[in-house]
Amino acid sequence: MLRKVTTVGAAVLAAAAAFGPVGVPGAVLAQSNGQASVQAQRSDVVSESAVRVEFGNEIRFVLRARAEEPIRGVLFLYQVDGSTVQNTAVPAYQPGATVNASYAWRVANVLLPGTEIRYQWLIETASGRQITTPEQQVVYNDNRFDWREVRDGPLTVYFQEPDAGQALLTEARKLERQLASQFGLTLDKPLRIFAYTRQQDYLSALAAGRPQDVAVSVGADRIFVLAPAGTSGMTPAMKGLRREMATTVFVQNTQNPYAEAPRWLAEGFAFYAGGETVSAENYKALAQLAQNNQLLPLRTLNGNFPNSDRDRTLAYFESATAVMYVVDTYGPEKMRALLAAIKEGNTVDQALRKSLGVTLDQLESKWKAALKNGSIERNAARQQSARATAPQDQQAQQGRQDRRGEAAPAMPESGADGWIDRTFGSTIQFWQGSLGSYARPVVLGIAGLMGFGVVAVAGSMAFSIWRRGRDDD
Repeated sequence: MLRKVTTVGAAVLAAAAAFGPVGVPGAVLAQSNGQASVQAQRSDVVSESAVRVEFGNEIRFVLRARAEEPIRGVLFLYQVDGSTVQNTAVPAYQPGATVNASYAWRVANVLLPGTEIRYQWLIETASGRQITTPEQQVVYNDNRFDWREVRDGPLTVYFQEPDAGQALLTEARKLERQLASQFGLTLDKPLRIFAYTRQQDYLSALAAGRPQDVAVSVGADRIFVLAPAGTSGMTPAMKGLRREMATTVFVQNTQNPYAEAPRWLAEGFAFYAGGETVSAENYKALAQLAQNNQLLPLRTLNGNFPNSDRDRTLAYFESATAVMYVVDTYGPEKMRALLAAIKEGNTVDQALRKSLGVTLDQLESKWKAALKNGSIERNAARQQSARATAPQDQQAQQGRQDRRGEAAPAMPESGADGWIDRTFGSTIQFWQGSLGSYARPVVLGIAGLMGFGVVAVAGSMAFSIWRRGRDDD
């Protein structure tokens, strides 16, 4: 659990000034109220380091080192979160046989809560020998508050408002299951969710990120959400959490050392998977822009979005409908294959060809055509209607799963739709790549014509046999 941390002043520096018994190299000797000290011994050099976190101001690192020969140089080495880049800083110190070094890192508007810092000290003696202390770690936590926590699998929610923690955890767990069921996407690393009760605390904690919404994700392992008490405050908090949760799952399933995923795909996936919708007016506006060839090219939305409010809003809705088109046309499995191809380090065109069999330009042409003929809007309306009628069945199914520890077997589909899907499902899915939303009616129409032809031929043969028999009589 995160604990409240108070400013310690010179106490931790005093702790670093006295040596106790030398233990295992790199062993933590003490950690309390945001401070920690570590003692180590390497050859003829004995060192002890300590750290103090003062949220919103600085992180102070101190070192006391003693060697048989004079120490002439000290460097502070550190890495932030999962970065492989090692930063260096020169601390304040005086050379000598015993060195007291101190480095104060001003982190206001630089670091966000939950940032992990790995650090070491590089010590150089008068003869030129260099000794690096064992790697240590400190987490830059928002120690202004007494945080509570609830946890479930890879999800941990840190909260202040009693009712917010479990509600947010339940919503996050629900979306996690949904993404795993629909797309086969899971969290590859733990996710921390920090829920602030008051807006001023939320904004001050994220000053470095300048939040513009009630929820924001950072990297691939943190979400911050403004979750005040009361239903009116929790409704937008839940919406924001779903969007940022989808963003985090997307990042974890596309992150690679070569390039970031296309921005339009990331934003569109978060919009779609987070359960947000496009209004009828916006669909109409998009169709008109597509008709007049005034949409922003998807290729220009691979990176940063436009700065103007109008174009930025347009970019978000284009991204949302483009992802809707991909899922509706090619299916969730192909979307997962697309994300996997991006994670492998493929370019946008390479990933699209590998997963969907199209280039970005070809996908854009098909998507624009679907906007013009309204098929994206119709599919979205059909899905919303299906979701509206499904909750009771889903709750009953979830209840059976929670009671038994495993999902109850799904009931077989009944009625005309179930028979059609069992009979023509694979054929419809095959032709969706070319015909999109028209695949189902076209396949059923052709099947109907063929069936009518078979009945007509059989009827004609039966009539001929009956007539021949009558003529023989």
